Amino acid sequence: MQTERSMNEGRTLIMQGREKVSLFGVEDVLRFDEEEVVCRTTLGELVLEGSSLRVTSFSLEEGTLALCGEITGLYYNDKKSKPKGGLSLWGR
Repeated sequence: MQTERSMNEGRTLIMQGREKVSLFGVEDVLRFDEEEVVCRTTLGELVLEGSSLRVTSFSLEEGTLALCGEITGLYYNDKKSKPKGGLSLWGR
């Protein structure tokens, strides 16, 4: 059974400006390069797009991921939440 803290962390995404993101509830990093990071979270597959992206920390045991760079978009990769036309949140 999850504690209240870990259940809340499973739903947390912290973005600082457009340069840093901290995620909680990460189950795996599926792929990453300087322009895209794709990870599986407790809420589904999350795609982060940008330039000069760098994973600064990742802990599979704790389910955390932190990255930095110029973040231009993020979305969950499913039919319900992916923007029409594949545009990112800022591209609308």
